[in-house]
Amino acid sequence: MKKFIIPSILLLFVISGCSNDNEPDNSNKINGHEYVDLGLSVKWATYNVGATTPTGYGEYYKWGDIIPKGSDDSDPDIAKTSITEIAGTQYDVAHVDWGSSWRMATETEWKELEEKCEWVWIENGEQSGYRVTGPNGNSIFLPACGIINGDSLVETGTQAYYWTSTRCPGESSYNAWGLHMGETYYGIGGWHISNGMAIRPVSN
Repeated sequence: MKKFIIPSILLLFVISGCSNDNEPDNSNKINGHEYVDLGLSVKWATYNVGATTPTGYGEYYKWGDIIPKGSDDSDPDIAKTSITEIAGTQYDVAHVDWGSSWRMATETEWKELEEKCEWVWIENGEQSGYRVTGPNGNSIFLPACGIINGDSLVETGTQAYYWTSTRCPGESSYNAWGLHMGETYYGIGGWHISNGMAIRPVSN
């Protein structure tokens, strides 16, 4: 898959747009939260849970937890269950906080975003991240918001970790699938559910 790097001087154009026929219509909202139709199976929110702008990091959550992660590094309560899919349930913070049809994206939906879209890395210090453009030319921005590992927020501006709603199978029951991205790579992998990671909601 092709990856491109855009210098910081172009960030203002990419994020706020000027006049571009391919810019998303941000007047589209569900329950007060903006979405973009990328031409995929679901609509993607324009910002993370806890954020109000595309470049905002938002809050960080353990997998299956609806309270933002603090310094507590214990396993979330869902670790004691056999639940493997939390999209649209009481364990899904996107659904609980945003309501209506909003929910976390499944592993399959994140893979669709990964495989069917063009990902362009934008280098702009703490506001670095990927512009992800769908088959129809509309795009979203995924900021490099880092991760809370233990009680420390690390790797902001260089990497990001986004939870899917899907738990890893079998012996990896204390792991869930999540997107890991940096300047030269992006992809889905398994991450321990006690990590504090970002959430980007979707809607059908």
